[in-house]
Amino acid sequence: ARRGPGTALAAERARQARMTVVGPVTERWAPEQAGPVHENWQLAAPIGPATDLWALGALLFRAVQGHAPYPEDSTAELVQLVCAEPPAFAEECGALRPVVESLLRQDPTDRLDFEELGGWLRSLVRSAPEPEAGAHVVAAPPADPA
Repeated sequence: ARRGPGTALAAERARQARMTVVGPVTERWAPEQAGPVHENWQLAAPIGPATDLWALGALLFRAVQGHAPYPEDSTAELVQLVCAEPPAFAEECGALRPVVESLLRQDPTDRLDFEELGGWLRSLVRSAPEPEAGAHVVAAPPADPA
């Protein structure tokens, strides 16, 4: 037997309440988390490491690109897109692009795992050019003795 709200109005109110509680975190939901929400508006249980890697990919995408990998106009639309569409290309991510795009793959088994991610990041750090001496140096504020 299916459990849930008895009327369409009750179902819509429950959906809105869940979306309000969840808030902007939905931008970091992996497809395997968003699927149950999209299909029947039930919150998914925590999934596993691949889900955390998706969230990291979404955070890196936002940090480098300046916007989320999916449009954020509507939470319901966002959840639907995460389930059905690949994210935007990480065009501005430079050397991080293959890492970010690998973390945001729809199928959790196709994503980098933590060991692979560590290898990619170590390789990127080793191959990064040295910063120019004195360029863009920002002095740290004095420590507050309190």
